[in-house]
Amino acid sequence: MVYGDANLIDAQGEIMGRFPARQTSLKQMLRGSVHIPQQTTFFWSRLWAQVGPLDPTFQFAMDYDLWVRLAKIAPLVYVPRLWANFRLHGEGKTAAMDDRCYPEMLRVYRREGGGRISILAARWLMRRVIYAWLPLRLRVKLRNALNR
Repeated sequence: MVYGDANLIDAQGEIMGRFPARQTSLKQMLRGSVHIPQQTTFFWSRLWAQVGPLDPTFQFAMDYDLWVRLAKIAPLVYVPRLWANFRLHGEGKTAAMDDRCYPEMLRVYRREGGGRISILAARWLMRRVIYAWLPLRLRVKLRNALNR
């Protein structure tokens, strides 16, 4: 699977920042270091035949689940070039309910053999305590600053 960089844009198409894309691995993803903008991903159909389809029991982490399954059979390759825009707006799942993704990510983590205590669970707690209450634009700036 290959993936690149993406701009984060608002409802009017104005750039708010960059998605903090960077090279990741199966081990890093299971710790919560995803860094893959879904809009920029490409992979061979033969890989899809091995790991697909998407799991409909996931509403927020279906791409994460797919990437974990792909990472188990093929390398993930980050290409540091701008490939897409990622629109964030108030009605979108990412902005409105992004905290709901973590329980689903923890389901994937546990399916892959992870225990009850994890870096992923700690990240979820930190996110809820520190910046879940911030306005979207400030969350994006903080995420970009933390991921440099």
